[in-house]
Amino acid sequence: IPLLMSSLGNPLGVVISSENGVKDSWGLGCLDALVKRCSDSNALIRARALSNLAQVVGFLPGDERSRSILKQALGFSSEFSEGKGIVTDLLKKRCVDEKAAVRRAALLLVTKLTSLLGGCFDASILKTMGTSCSDPLISIRKAAISALSEAFRICTDETVTTEWLHSVPRMIMDNETSMQEECENVFHELVLERISRAGNALSPDSNNWNSSSKGLDRDIEALFPEGVLVLLKELCNSEVSPWVKKICGSLGKKKRLKPRVALALQSIIKQSEALWLSRSMPINKWIAPAD
Repeated sequence: IPLLMSSLGNPLGVVISSENGVKDSWGLGCLDALVKRCSDSNALIRARALSNLAQVVGFLPGDERSRSILKQALGFSSEFSEGKGIVTDLLKKRCVDEKAAVRRAALLLVTKLTSLLGGCFDASILKTMGTSCSDPLISIRKAAISALSEAFRICTDETVTTEWLHSVPRMIMDNETSMQEECENVFHELVLERISRAGNALSPDSNNWNSSSKGLDRDIEALFPEGVLVLLKELCNSEVSPWVKKICGSLGKKKRLKPRVALALQSIIKQSEALWLSRSMPINKWIAPAD
């Protein structure tokens, strides 16, 4: 099916029958067949169907029209149900399938869907990805970290941020060196680099804020993009901070911690306090990780 859909033109082209006005498309029929085979009784068929569906999702959304049709075909048709579709229940089952090949293929599909959905997944799928980070098999753990990190890379929603921080940094204690290194790499990219960008983008005299309470969220987003305040607050969570300390210690030994991260943090703290005080709001006191 992936070969067929990639070789023939306009697989999602909609044809309207002149007789009954019914919309039809051979590409949508192929997608429907793949989705059904993802629940096949044979584990090899389930894994192959999930992998093929991931491949199709990866190359089909070339333009906005194709993205819209593909989202509708997978059940993600309403902006109010973003992240929920007919594949949501499917992924819940397949990500915890008894067969490792099926679990791995399901996580690959999640990774490919991330771009299509802008990283906005149903909370249960995010939780399933987080749980998969502790799978007994290293290949599944790697796939889960990749899928969850891709969602966090694209979406800075608080739900995604929280799930990532509670699932990925703890992998620094994994018994596999490659997992520890992957954990350090994504933490450096998705946490430290994000903090650096946010802090370095701040202007020393950027105090032109909206005084109304309704403007607070806009001011926060304008000053601190990529959800950096939510990120910093969750880093101070007692369940997360021990792993943060461990990762930063390891990065420091490898000389991968740069002064610009500390300078960015100073700038963020200064500007956020100024914003709070400008509105006569009490400053939230977060307990930073020790050392």
